[in-house]
Amino acid sequence: MPRERRQKDSEASDASPQVRQERKWIWYHPEQDGKPAKKEFNSLPAAGKGRLLAVVKRYLEGASRRHDIDHLGSGMYEARTQVGNDHYRVLFFHWGPDCVALTAFYKNQRKTPKVEKERAESRRTQWEGQYGKHP
Repeated sequence: MPRERRQKDSEASDASPQVRQERKWIWYHPEQDGKPAKKEFNSLPAAGKGRLLAVVKRYLEGASRRHDIDHLGSGMYEARTQVGNDHYRVLFFHWGPDCVALTAFYKNQRKTPKVEKERAESRRTQWEGQYGKHP
């Protein structure tokens, strides 16, 4: 019996661990406008910002919870949180291993507002035009 254990232990040590590339969070920043997405985020109430930061941190670490992130289609994602009856969102996309935050807002309707999705799509197009589709 001990011989089998040793063999399994040595087999396990031969397996190379998967190395996960670290993700970074980048705020959308066109050349002339500063960082409008970060300004939008900073204008949210402190409780909403704190909860969204926790969601983003978990996501970047690969430890997000079931309802933290929603895929909206076309490579667009939504970081989500709720404080009481108030819903807060950050729309972002993957740019290589990194995440680019496009817009942050308070949501007071059932679906993500169309204007916010359109703003995020427009900013994504601008980002990819300026920096490319891949880093």
